[in-house]
Amino acid sequence: MTRQQPGQGTTYTCPMHPEVRQAQAGDCPKCGMHLVPAGGQQQVSTYTCPMHPEVRQSHPGDCPKCGMHLVPAEDARR
Repeated sequence: MTRQQPGQGTTYTCPMHPEVRQAQAGDCPKCGMHLVPAGGQQQVSTYTCPMHPEVRQSHPGDCPKCGMHLVPAEDARR
């Protein structure tokens, strides 16, 4: 029996740009967010600005105050 190496056969994608797909973990070339395993994505319901947590919306985009990319609200707490 062969042991599967971590990450072998896994596809990684960006939570904000699902069209970005890579064979290895890393950062999204469009927004810099950490890529997550494609099958392990959770549905995101709220996006917020890391610098302005009062900015919240139901879809990805840019912060109207500073122009930063909005991130899933769960990621902003980290």
